[in-house]
Amino acid sequence: MADEELPTEEGTEPKKKGLPPFVIPLVLALAGLGGGGFVGAKVVGPKLTAGFSAGLTAPDLAAHGGVKAGHDGTDSTGDGEHDPAAGGEHGPSLPPPLYTISDLVLNPAGSGGTRFLMLSVAFDVKDSSAVDMLKQRDAEIKDAVLALVGAKTVEQLAEVTAREPLKVEIKNLVSTIVKQKTLIKRVSFPQFVIQ
Repeated sequence: MADEELPTEEGTEPKKKGLPPFVIPLVLALAGLGGGGFVGAKVVGPKLTAGFSAGLTAPDLAAHGGVKAGHDGTDSTGDGEHDPAAGGEHGPSLPPPLYTISDLVLNPAGSGGTRFLMLSVAFDVKDSSAVDMLKQRDAEIKDAVLALVGAKTVEQLAEVTAREPLKVEIKNLVSTIVKQKTLIKRVSFPQFVIQ
């Protein structure tokens, strides 16, 4: 088919049927996109994500295994306790035990169902047995967090400075549920989206 000759006028060479004119630019565009995606994933992406950790504070990094133990044997979170999982003389740095409640969706107070909050809550706990304890009370913890956060208005939830006190409220609430005040070290919001 590609070598078909088309009828022409007398005295001229027969024309051969070729590729449509848009095929070559299309192939080049697809090759460029594929190459760009590869470069983005292998070169640019790692450099971008390395820059994100620069904005984290020492407690943030320590809570997620990014800071090693200090010179005096204590971890750099400032609580004075040495955590073997944090590294130092006891071995490589391991992430702290984490219990996460993912993708909670609720309507804030006074929104009339027209607004919603999608929330995930992560609890840094002292050890893996604490994670197991929290998992056993999962339904109760989710219900209590939904009730606490659902009682807040959109304005209260949208205020960035109000998130730290909300974390403290959630920590105290969950500590009361499991009847252990020192079980949870820190609360964070990996996801907090108001629509």
